[in-house]
Amino acid sequence: MSKSYKPKSSVLPPRKGHAIHDNNKTSEEDKTPNVRADIDNSVIINEQQATWIAQKIMETVDIERNQESQRASEKSSCCYKFTLLYRYSRNGHTPENFRQKCAGKGPTIVVGQVLNTEEILGGYNPIAWHASSSLLHDWLPVYTRTSESFIFSLKKDSLDESIVSFVVDSQHAVFESQYNYPCFGDGVDLHFGALFNVKYQNPYSTRLSYQLAIRPASDKFEWADWEVFSITKMN
Repeated sequence: MSKSYKPKSSVLPPRKGHAIHDNNKTSEEDKTPNVRADIDNSVIINEQQATWIAQKIMETVDIERNQESQRASEKSSCCYKFTLLYRYSRNGHTPENFRQKCAGKGPTIVVGQVLNTEEILGGYNPIAWHASSSLLHDWLPVYTRTSESFIFSLKKDSLDESIVSFVVDSQHAVFESQYNYPCFGDGVDLHFGALFNVKYQNPYSTRLSYQLAIRPASDKFEWADWEVFSITKMN
């Protein structure tokens, strides 16, 4: 109790916590969501290619998401279910057949393989396709307005070399009329073909409403086959 007493041992400073880091993980890996795809019954794309498409869908969501909600979901994982709605060779060769199977089914991916090649082209429509009945009496085309659509070209052996082209003219993201199969952009960016008075119009692709051209040439071509899948986020 003596006021003159001084302890002989040194006093240690208070302990401070240190964050534990996994040196095997980069900051980019920590931020990248774990995206996967479950696809059934496709004759054109496989699960790996479907996962690439799902990652691009996630990117469109990130563009619209505010910063706070983005941070909250940086480490989340999700699965997209691809459910086959329509196949050209199986479900009929008219725009009416396409719309009977696909109208009102929510977000969809359309993919096609160019005849006699391994070239795969496609597009994402985040809004439901119109039914034929809503187009029959309209002499003007109907446009779907969205900033989340994109078109793409898949490289079979090297997905890293695939092309994705996001919409820049959101007022004309998707073009619809009673005579058309799926069509992205203001009638030209990726046109899956049309049937007017029993006369078939070949598909073609050139750049107008999207960032990039997904084909080196704008010549018309033919499909070996094409499919439409509904897209459902599972978690």
